[in-house]
Amino acid sequence: MSSALGTLRLENCRKPFDLGAAALSEPVKAQLQAMLDRNMDTEGMQLADALQSDDEELFLRYLELVDVVEVATGTVVADLFLYPFGDGAVVHHGTLKMIADICQHSITPHESTTRYWLADLGKAWKEGAARLGVNDPGHFSFTAEQLALDED
Repeated sequence: MSSALGTLRLENCRKPFDLGAAALSEPVKAQLQAMLDRNMDTEGMQLADALQSDDEELFLRYLELVDVVEVATGTVVADLFLYPFGDGAVVHHGTLKMIADICQHSITPHESTTRYWLADLGKAWKEGAARLGVNDPGHFSFTAEQLALDED
């Protein structure tokens, strides 16, 4: 493990669409259904139908899911979803509760997310994205302010 890591690391990059419904946990299915419901192009589409779709334009086909793991315990604490085109979301593991939104290649933390957690996620992203084979390691970036942990 790199000494550049903080309290978090990334593990287990996978594509839910390629895995199919049988390989997905119920919490992941609920998260994916919420994403379909949130997208105006797929609102009303059921996950089972989306996973069977041959529509090349369906974002779910290209979605990547990465575990955010707490280094000290090895526990998955967050789910990082990466949509095509520089968008995504970080949610508390197995829930729909937002940690941060990724839009237009930038990350915006939820008001409850501490700057320390976000900075550690930034370190984990820098170290882990390429190592795990994320489709686009430059998918999003953190600002210098988000990564700075100097005392106020």
